[in-house]
Amino acid sequence: MSSIIPYSRLVASFSLILFSLIGYKIYKKIDCDFTLLFFVWFGKSIRSLNSKVIWITGASSGIGEHIAYELAKYNCRLVLSGTNQERLESVRSKCLSLMDKRNEDNILIVRFDLTKFDSHKDALDKVLNHFDRVDILINNAGRSQRAAFEEVESIELDKELFDINVFGTINLTRILLKHWFINNQQGHFVVISSTAGIFPAPFSFTYTATKHALHASFISKMSSILNVLY
Repeated sequence: MSSIIPYSRLVASFSLILFSLIGYKIYKKIDCDFTLLFFVWFGKSIRSLNSKVIWITGASSGIGEHIAYELAKYNCRLVLSGTNQERLESVRSKCLSLMDKRNEDNILIVRFDLTKFDSHKDALDKVLNHFDRVDILINNAGRSQRAAFEEVESIELDKELFDINVFGTINLTRILLKHWFINNQQGHFVVISSTAGIFPAPFSFTYTATKHALHASFISKMSSILNVLY
């Protein structure tokens, strides 16, 4: 005796499969917060960044390096910063090879140490002398940490991590923001952070503290800017 599956059950099964596939696709995409995901899907195309002057710190490797490669494909004018000159030169060469319109003047290397706060103004001056403006600053430079709390041998290691992950980023951002205000210019800041800035990570006491500080600092800064503007 044959049985017939009710139509409603077929629809329910199909819907379950469909929503499971959609859910899996969304899950594979979610490597950021929902606000960023919304703008990835519904915001402006990356092509709108064509010819923008974009300054990337920590551009010699990792996230910063690959951001540079993606932006180069859309002929953005790039400033690559870090401490390893050889690596920066290598990234610059690959960026030039990815550009539709190869122009060596469109990629500038500004080597400096983010923890040397006195060098930040000079670094900005080099960028302005070359491009005359900065449209976007991508604060990407940072350092990770893996160690049990009691195994960190010196408080100097904690201070060093705060200098590069927090204070260096804050200082460079402040200097550029002042330049924008004085010259009545507009621009964007991008801050590369971590889920450790929201959820504490094990064996990363100081790193987690720096990322929490970074989140709080820039949320506070956004509130202050909105109060100034409005």
